[in-house]
Amino acid sequence: MNEAWRDALLLALNHACSQNPSLTKEAEDKLKSWEREPGYYSLLMIIFKNKTLDVNIRWMAMVLMKNGVERYWRKSAPHSIAEEEKTFIKQNLTMSLDEPVNQVITQVAVLISKIARMGLGDWPELLPCLLKMTLDIFGYILHLWQSKTASLLEAFQVKEYTRSLGPLELSSLALKVLRKLLVHGLKEFDPTSQAVSLLEAVLEKIKMMLHYRKSENMSCSTQEKVEKYVILLTKVLIDSQEHHSLSFLPLMQPVLELCYNYLFTSEGKACLFETFALQCCKLIKMIVKCEMYQPPREIKETTPKEILKAHQIKTAFFTPPMLSETIQQLILFYLPLTAEDLKSWELDPENFVSEEAGESWRYNLRACIEVLYLSLLSEFRSTVTQVVTEMIKLLQGSPPSDDISVLLKKDAVYNACGLASYDLFDEIDFDQWFLTQLLQELNNSSSRYKILRRRVIWMVGQWINVKCARQTRTVLYPVLLNLMNVQEDLVVRLTAANTLKTAIDDVEFYLEDFVQFLDGSFEVLFNLLKCTNDCDTKMQVLHVLSLLIQRTGSKVRSFASPLSIYLPELWQASGDHNMLQCAIVSTMTHLVEGLGVWSEQMYPFLLPLIQLSTDVSQPSHIYLMEDGLDLWHNVLMNASCMAPELLQLFANMPPLLELGSENLRTCFAIVESYVLLDPRAFLQNCSAPVVDACLRMLGNIKPEGSIILSRVVETIIKVSPLDGPQVLAPVLLKILNMIIEVEEHTPLLVIYLCIIGEISLHNYHAFVHLVENVAQQLSIQAGNVLSQLLEIWLDKMDCMTRFERRKLTVLSLMTLLPLNVHNCVMQKFAIIVDAAVDVLHEIHRVEDGGTHTDCLVVLVGDGDDGNEHTEEQKRKRKLSLSSPVHCFPLWKFVRDKLQECRSVYGHETFQYAMDSMDSAVVTQLGTFINH
Repeated sequence: MNEAWRDALLLALNHACSQNPSLTKEAEDKLKSWEREPGYYSLLMIIFKNKTLDVNIRWMAMVLMKNGVERYWRKSAPHSIAEEEKTFIKQNLTMSLDEPVNQVITQVAVLISKIARMGLGDWPELLPCLLKMTLDIFGYILHLWQSKTASLLEAFQVKEYTRSLGPLELSSLALKVLRKLLVHGLKEFDPTSQAVSLLEAVLEKIKMMLHYRKSENMSCSTQEKVEKYVILLTKVLIDSQEHHSLSFLPLMQPVLELCYNYLFTSEGKACLFETFALQCCKLIKMIVKCEMYQPPREIKETTPKEILKAHQIKTAFFTPPMLSETIQQLILFYLPLTAEDLKSWELDPENFVSEEAGESWRYNLRACIEVLYLSLLSEFRSTVTQVVTEMIKLLQGSPPSDDISVLLKKDAVYNACGLASYDLFDEIDFDQWFLTQLLQELNNSSSRYKILRRRVIWMVGQWINVKCARQTRTVLYPVLLNLMNVQEDLVVRLTAANTLKTAIDDVEFYLEDFVQFLDGSFEVLFNLLKCTNDCDTKMQVLHVLSLLIQRTGSKVRSFASPLSIYLPELWQASGDHNMLQCAIVSTMTHLVEGLGVWSEQMYPFLLPLIQLSTDVSQPSHIYLMEDGLDLWHNVLMNASCMAPELLQLFANMPPLLELGSENLRTCFAIVESYVLLDPRAFLQNCSAPVVDACLRMLGNIKPEGSIILSRVVETIIKVSPLDGPQVLAPVLLKILNMIIEVEEHTPLLVIYLCIIGEISLHNYHAFVHLVENVAQQLSIQAGNVLSQLLEIWLDKMDCMTRFERRKLTVLSLMTLLPLNVHNCVMQKFAIIVDAAVDVLHEIHRVEDGGTHTDCLVVLVGDGDDGNEHTEEQKRKRKLSLSSPVHCFPLWKFVRDKLQECRSVYGHETFQYAMDSMDSAVVTQLGTFINH
């Protein structure tokens, strides 16, 4: 090795670490000029290995090596590192894993990972080396943890809390490593393993730390660190139980005892703090509900003994007296509202309600207590229901009291009753209880009683889907409205609103019982929306209002006036709260559905709302688009005529069609609604972007998307058979080409054929023009195009499952026969008539008295039951009734077309065509048309 180069490199590295910018720049230039030189990286490795050098120089050498490997390690790289140099680097890296400096060993680890990622196969020694190093890593870290923890406890014993901070930090770091190793480094472990030794030690350390945490002279900051350490200890137990459930068996009994002692005994509670109580509840819950501890219904010889043992430990621990004490403690000690809860209620009622509703059991003690209670109820149902039922019965017989302790106790028991409603179904006559006691408590207007009013109405919400008679509901409705009046406490009002939502969303909700309360319900919900400030709370109340509108249906029309005043006000107040705006738009959709054609009165608010929600140039469209499109569609479906403002709104559609997002289905539903609402206005003003979208997408998107597109095209042809083909000429040309190529999905091909059928039936000249254009495009005779079309058409008839489409096809083909467009049509005479006979068999009926009918023909007034809920449904029905499929009996149509053929072909040619048919088919045809 060139010593001069080594010295120059050392100097450059030293300057690169310098604070002098000029020296640093000069050094960087030199180092960059050497990075392609052979032996450069070997020299960097030698410098790195020299531990007598300054740490910064060694660190810089490793960083340069890492950057160079990124560029020049691959064999295909220009100026790649030689194999001999690579071998030297790899050998020295595996020997450098004992590097004591954190910053340097981090760079070593990163470099090893980069080399391994680029060529692990060329480094067979790496994995065995790493595995060898990790064989006893658990034992090493365990010993380290024990040593640091011993130092920590020694400092605690002599009350040198300042000296304890160093060992406490190191012990925590070691324990964090052990926690990861326990979860991710071990598949399972036996009772004599180091892992069990760790867990047993963790149990003991929890007790010791909780004891020292109570020391009088310990500062608040140190106490906080000790609490975090205790939580870390419990997380080791939780992770072990979650990931190694069966290996955890030796710890199961002592862990349950530890948790019970600290949660439910007076001595243990003295050492308790909230986050530790949460961890203890989680541990018990996880053990109780662990699937690995549940024995199968039928125990066999192959059933693992560990599962049976776990179940035995669990049932032996949770004896009836133990369960009774546990449940009573959970309800009476942990579930009652605390002074802090009541303070939160007063200071921030909206946040209080949202916290009550949304906190996760993993992070909130009260939520975790509730989950633990339900877990014990699920696992030991008979014992727990008996305990809870007895507690409820004691309260049922107790006299009313304003004593806060009595109210808090009732609140806790009612909470337990509501949570367990499905399990207490057979134990409690809820209807009688409600009418005899709970109703009185709800009507008690005492300020202190708001605690109970809120809890009782919440409990009613829990029971209403379980066991609540129709007669009880009619008594409940006015009480709910009273609890939502402006004089009531806000928390009570919001809770009552949630119960109202549950009541009206229930399958046993009868609108006729609630109609008399609609006016009052809308009023109290409006007032509740006005007095809330939090966006989430407004959304919660708005959801109740939206659901009420949805369930009310057309009866909401009586309340259109106040709704049209308040909802725009709410929109103006929503500001930048996108989710609240989404909720408002969704509510408007339900309102439009209920108002029907009356929604036109709200166009001054609705249409600007849709304009904003669906304008892709507006930032808010990201949130409002989906709901805005639904609202747009509903407005069109309920419109009686095309208002100029609706036509102007279509300007938002072209960018949406170009966007081609997951909302494409709704976009084309909107386009179809425009077509049905005013075909002429649509074709004159809105058709161009739709034609462009069809040309761009047909054949280039999934069949499901093409089907949606083609149905819009079909609707345009149906509503405007004369002008539609002219406007859609490029699209129809593409469709006919795709039919001829027969490359499309069969259901899609069927729709394409029906589109062509509508054109041939209603606009023969457009049909001929279309065939000629395709022929010109393909440079073949028009007769050849028509012949191919007829072959495909007749071949795909069996794929048409709907009678309407099959009849349409026969009507279209029979229309072509007497026109004698090309000889190819006459050549298909027998096959076309045979297809007509097949369809006649399907739809022809002979009524009593010998009257011949067509089951698809609908006479005026037939089936008109007035059940069309929207104006669009009426338009669709009118369009359907005007179709030849529903106007003309097929047997008459076939007979008339055959008579036309006789006149056009001449007797001899016609008879020749008839003779080409199967005699049985001719006979069947005669029975249909000759009567």
